[in-house]
Amino acid sequence: MLEMKLFLVILLSLTSISTGFAQSGSDRVRSKIEFIKRNVDFGFRRFYQVKIIDTDEANAFSLGTLTLVSQKMLDILDDNELLAVIAHEMAHREKYHIFSRSGMIVGGAIAALLDWHSDIPYSERLSGFNEDYQLEQELQADCYAYNWLLQLKKKGFAFEPADLNRATTKIFGIDFGDVDPTYFEDNPAYIRFQKVKQGHSKSCEN
Repeated sequence: MLEMKLFLVILLSLTSISTGFAQSGSDRVRSKIEFIKRNVDFGFRRFYQVKIIDTDEANAFSLGTLTLVSQKMLDILDDNELLAVIAHEMAHREKYHIFSRSGMIVGGAIAALLDWHSDIPYSERLSGFNEDYQLEQELQADCYAYNWLLQLKKKGFAFEPADLNRATTKIFGIDFGDVDPTYFEDNPAYIRFQKVKQGHSKSCEN
């Protein structure tokens, strides 16, 4: 969520990470970004920044031009899985999701406030509104990453859309392809996993 992202930005100034690890990790992520930009047919933006953060949470996210990747993420993912995750984050960057999400948070707060006659508490109405919009953006980023990975596969590179789901399995510690849907059907990660498994369309515009 955006609040967690903003918290981690602040955390950058408070948390130290070994210079060697940070540089090595940054180089690994940058190499994935440059590989995608060279080999995928898409008008990528020129400027990308990378920052490695020292946290036990396996996570990565895009804050405008800045791509944040946790050291934990680098530790648990192989190169194919990492490239899939980076492709997903690049899609967030290319679609300016951080800015539209910020606007939707404000809009969601107003909409939830105006729905004053609802029996659902305000905090729950706001949370539901934002979670729905966040999932929409995550699915769109997955769609772009899926198609970019498919491009790479067709060009003979050893990458494929299924790398997204392999990364998801490691990040969450759950194989969403082998769970009871009854307990996960509303879980955003499960929904995204199943969509990748089914296959995204060529058009990722909503």
